[in-house]
Amino acid sequence: DLEHRVRVRGTVSYQDPAGLTVYFQNGQDGAIANLAKPFHFPPGAEIELSGFVSPRQYTLTFDDAVARQVGRSAEPAPVRVRASGVIQRKMDFAFVPTAGTLIQVEGSLLQRVPHASHEDWLLGDEKRVFPVHFEGAVSASLAAVLPGSRLRVTGVCEVSPDPSGEPSTFSLRLRSTRDLTVLRAPAWGSRSSLLAVALAVSFLVLVWTWRLKQVYRRAGAVGSEGEIFGGRPVAS
Repeated sequence: DLEHRVRVRGTVSYQDPAGLTVYFQNGQDGAIANLAKPFHFPPGAEIELSGFVSPRQYTLTFDDAVARQVGRSAEPAPVRVRASGVIQRKMDFAFVPTAGTLIQVEGSLLQRVPHASHEDWLLGDEKRVFPVHFEGAVSASLAAVLPGSRLRVTGVCEVSPDPSGEPSTFSLRLRSTRDLTVLRAPAWGSRSSLLAVALAVSFLVLVWTWRLKQVYRRAGAVGSEGEIFGGRPVAS
């Protein structure tokens, strides 16, 4: 019901630093609540909330939500899954059964992208490339992690669609740097390190191609508007 508030309960798995977005689970079913006002819940908090169901894909989302803590339990256990098995396909239909839930995945580090308040790491495994995001400063031990290292990461699974609306990529939101474990250091010249480099190059080529298509699409749109309105582009 998109016009009436829906009341649900669940266990908090992750919350953004601003306190406005809460990820919670009921068993292995994940959901997102966008709070009307910021409020911080600890992981493992049992919450009751009411909100308007948002018609978004892949993850059940509640907007303008009001929540309160009603208890405390163990944090949700992550589901272990291979990177190639996060996005599944059956009868030409793509779906993500773990969207919005805590999952644990392994991959090789391809690239690190540090920011002032957080870091994004790009991982790859079995021809699947996925980013992981975590807030806060990186410890000295993690700062020394080199590309090609084999990692195990735990975080909330988020899904991004392609232009047709089908799930094409996934990413992980880590709760802290403790959700990242180094399994082994890179062996330069090994098959895994060469694969990591190949995956990184392939990902960058795909991103660059997609950006070029967007530029050409916008240029075509401007040209069409110019033809319709007397040959002059219309300011947006």
